[in-house]
Amino acid sequence: MKETTKRSFAKTIIWRIIGTFITWAVVYSFTGELSKSTNISLIVAVFLAVGYYINERVWNNIEWGRAHSRRHSK
Repeated sequence: MKETTKRSFAKTIIWRIIGTFITWAVVYSFTGELSKSTNISLIVAVFLAVGYYINERVWNNIEWGRAHSRRHSK
C-alpha cells in the first residue's frame, strides 16, 4: 500500500518541528546567540523539509523492504 501525499507531508512537518528544535539547541550550544541559532535553524529547516519530502515520495514508489499481507478470499 502506498502513502498519500498528505501523509508524506504530515510526516515531513512533524519531523521538521522535532529536527528544527534539535538543530536550534545544537547551534545555540555552540554559538550562545539566540538570533543566530534561530536564523540558521529556520533556513536549515526549509531545505531539509524539501529533501525529506522528496525522499518520502521516492521511497513510496520502491517496493524493496515492504511487508506484503496475503489476503485469503472465500
